[in-house]
Amino acid sequence: MNKPRLDAITYVRAFAILGVLLIHSTSQTLVSVTPGTLTHTVFLYVNKMSNFAVPVFVLLSAMVLFYRYDQPFSLTQIRSFYRKRLAYIVVPYVIWSVLYQLYYTCLLPFIKGEAWRWDFLNMLKLLLTGQAAPHLYFFFILFQFYLLFPVLMMLAQRWRQRPYLWILFGITVQCVFYAITYVYAQQVGPVPYRATYMFGYMGLIAIGGYIGMTYPVVRRRLQKYGLAVTLLTLVVGIAYSTVFYWAYAGVYRAPTVLFDASFHLYALLAALTLLYAAERMAARPAEHGRNKLLFQLGVHSFGIYLTHVAVLDLLRRALEAPGHTLLYQVYVWLLFAIALVIPWLTVKWLRPQKHSWLLLGK
Repeated sequence: MNKPRLDAITYVRAFAILGVLLIHSTSQTLVSVTPGTLTHTVFLYVNKMSNFAVPVFVLLSAMVLFYRYDQPFSLTQIRSFYRKRLAYIVVPYVIWSVLYQLYYTCLLPFIKGEAWRWDFLNMLKLLLTGQAAPHLYFFFILFQFYLLFPVLMMLAQRWRQRPYLWILFGITVQCVFYAITYVYAQQVGPVPYRATYMFGYMGLIAIGGYIGMTYPVVRRRLQKYGLAVTLLTLVVGIAYSTVFYWAYAGVYRAPTVLFDASFHLYALLAALTLLYAAERMAARPAEHGRNKLLFQLGVHSFGIYLTHVAVLDLLRRALEAPGHTLLYQVYVWLLFAIALVIPWLTVKWLRPQKHSWLLLGK
C-alpha cells in the first residue's frame, strides 16, 4: 500500500544541503585564518553549527525507509528494494567516484602541466571505502545501512509495542562502536575511516526508524513541544561549537567522548527542530507556495550534494582569497552562493534528460 508523501522531508533535505554547503564553504577558514580573530570565530560557529547536516541526512534516510517499508517483507519486495538501491544509489556513487578521481589525478595535473597519477588499484580502494572525494563517505554509510535494512526492520517491528527497546538497541550499538574505537585509538592509533561506519550513527538510525514507523504520533508531539526543542537545539549547538572554540583558542581541550556525544545530541535535536519547522511549512498551503524555492532545493539536494565539491574546488583554485578581512568574509560567502547556485542549476537542467538517473539517482 502506497503511503502519503511527506513533503516535510523535502524541506528538511533543503536545510541539510544548506548545512553541507556551509561546512564545506567555511572549512578552509578554520585552518587559514588566525584563531581568536573575529573572522575565525564567526566562521567557526557557522561551520560547527552546520555540522548537523550529514547526520540529519542519515536520520532522514532511516526515517523514509522505515516509513515506506513498515510491512511484512516478502522475497519479491527484498529483491525490488536492493534493485532500486543498486540502480539509483550505487550506480551514481560509482560514476561520481570515478569522475572525481579523474578530476584529482588526471585533469588537475594536466592543467598544471604535471604527469597523470591515475592508479586503478588505488581507485578501487577509494571506491570500496567511500574516499574517492571528501563527501562520498556518506554513501558508504548508506550502503551498510541498506545491506542490513531488512534485518533492522524486522527487529524494529518485533519491538513495535516497546519502541524504547529498539531505540536502546541502536544507542547501545553506537556506544559500543565508539568504545571500541577509543580503545583502538589508545592501543594502536586512530581508526581508519571511522566516520564511514554505519554503527557510528546507529542511534540516529534507530530514532529515525522509530520516527518513520510512528510519524503521526511524532508529528503531534513536535507540534506540542517543537518550540522547546528548538530552543534546546540552539543551546546545545552553541555549547557544541564553543567546545571547538576553546580548543582552537587553547583554553580547553575536551576529551574525544565529549566531542562525539555533543555532536550526535546536537544532530538529533537539529533533526527534530527541522522536522518541526518543515511540518509548519508543509501544513499551510499558502506558506508551502511561498517556500516553493526551498522545496525545490530539497528536491535537487541529492544532485547538489554530489556535484558541489568539484565546483567549490575549482572556485578556490580560480579565485585567490583576499587578504583584507572584510573582503575575505565576502569571498567566503561568495563561494557558498556560487557552490549552491551552479550545482542547483546544473542538476535542474540534467534531471529531465534521458538516463539522468545514472548521475543523479532517483
